[in-house]
Amino acid sequence: MTRLSLATFDRAVAARRPMYEPDRLKVGVAHIGVGAFHRAHQAVLTDDAIETAGGDWGIVGLSLRRPDAAAALAWTRSPATAPPSFASGSIR
Repeated sequence: MTRLSLATFDRAVAARRPMYEPDRLKVGVAHIGVGAFHRAHQAVLTDDAIETAGGDWGIVGLSLRRPDAAAALAWTRSPATAPPSFASGSIR
């Protein structure tokens, strides 16, 4: 399965795409622990704000976990329970 990202937008048929150019954003927010809650709520609201009012702030995600933590938790993700596709243009 291909992960949804800015690089794979062209292949994602049903994904919501940002209505702005993500490459023009600068880092304006550093968020520790870019987990599911952040991606489902805060990043979506940031994208909506940029689309509505403009701005050039983006989000950089910081992790305090070991580099292999994501791979160790991969079994917890289930495509059957995944929400509708959305790739935030504001997260780096």
